[in-house]
Parts: sequence; structure tokens; C-alpha cells
Amino acid sequence: MMERYEQEESSTSTGIQVYLRIRPSSRPSGHFQLDDIDVKTIAFKIPKQEDKIVNNSKNTYKFQFSGILDDKVTQKDVFKTVGIPAIKNSLEGYNSTIFAYGCTGSG
Repeated sequence: MMERYEQEESSTSTGIQVYLRIRPSSRPSGHFQLDDIDVKTIAFKIPKQEDKIVNNSKNTYKFQFSGILDDKVTQKDVFKTVGIPAIKNSLEGYNSTIFAYGCTGSG
């Protein structure tokens, strides 16, 4: 399953990359869906509130990333996909930064 998320090209040629890691959950929301055709896209479907008379609000939002790491990947897989290319770039003389954002203890 990991081969679906590996980088396709060197990060020196692509500039900034953004990866999404989906945290494992004992109670999945069911509001998001990974795209089977475009493996770098995730769609969020927000249920409409039926109590409103007119509800023209958008209920599907799609986001595209350099790669999506699903809830089955290990820390080792994350390091292979994100960490190693950044280290290689640093050793080749390029600036590299890994900025991780998320709730403390979320994985």
C-alpha cells in the first residue's frame, strides 16, 4: 500500500511539498474520502443541515497534496516518504525543512 504514496520525482525539482497524514481513529468520521483515481486528492463531504429552508452552501471540498499517508502507514513509512528526501536535499546543499502540524499526541 505504501507504493501509492511514494514520491515520483526529486524534491529539488518540485519545490515545496505538502503531505497529509491521516491519523488512525477508533471512531472515523466518514466525512472524507480518498480519491481512487487521483491518489493525491482527498474530498470532504459536509452534511447539509436540513432544518434550513434554503441551503445553497457548498458541501464537498477537495484538497490536493504532494502525497497522502493513510491511517495504515507507520512512522518508518513517513520517514521514508518525507524525511529521507529532505535529508538528501540537505546533503546536496539545498535548504530543507519539515514542518509538522497537528494535535499533541495525535500520532
